[in-house]
Amino acid sequence: MRAGVRPVLILICLTALLSCSSSSLTPTAPETASPPQCIPTLWNHVYSPARLQILDSCRTVTGVIMETHVSDDGDTVLPIAVDAPYVGLLNAENTAKLNGWLQIEVVCQANARSNDTAPILACQDFAGSVPVPPVGTRVRVTGTYVLDHNHGWTEIHPVSVLTIRDAQQLATKRTEANALGAR
Repeated sequence: MRAGVRPVLILICLTALLSCSSSSLTPTAPETASPPQCIPTLWNHVYSPARLQILDSCRTVTGVIMETHVSDDGDTVLPIAVDAPYVGLLNAENTAKLNGWLQIEVVCQANARSNDTAPILACQDFAGSVPVPPVGTRVRVTGTYVLDHNHGWTEIHPVSVLTIRDAQQLATKRTEANALGAR
C-alpha cells in the first residue's frame, strides 16, 4: 500500500469502529407515546378568559397534588408541587400565595356556586371529564400555561389531560413545603 492511503484507511476503519461501538454501548431512550395534546375548545368554558395571559399554549408538567378544592366557578383547583425541571414556571406570587406550588385548574368539574351568571354560562351544557386523583398523587398535567392577572400567579388553566404518574403518597414534598414556611 502507498504510505498516504494507509492513514486514510486507518482513519476510516477507526471511525466505523467507533460509530458502531458507541451506538451499541450508548443506551437509547425507549420509544414513548406522543405527548398529550391540548384541547383549544376548553377555552369556551373558561370563566373570564381575558384575565389569563397565555404564556405557552400547550405545556406539560409533572408534580404532586398538594390540595384539591372546587372554586365558585365550578373548576377543580389542584395546586401541585412541581418536579425540579418545572420550578422555573413558578413566579413570586406562586411562592408567596400558593406555598411555591403551581395552580392547576380543571374546568367545569362541578356546578358553579356564584351569584354571577358568567361562570354558570361558561359551563353551560358542558361537564368536565378530567379525572381528579387524591392529594399526594404524582401526576402529569398538560394544558395552557397562563399568568392569572387577578392573582398574579402562573397556572395551567384549562387542563386538557391529567394522568397519574404513580400513586405514591409524597410526605417528602409536604415536609419540604413545611420547611419553606408553607402550611
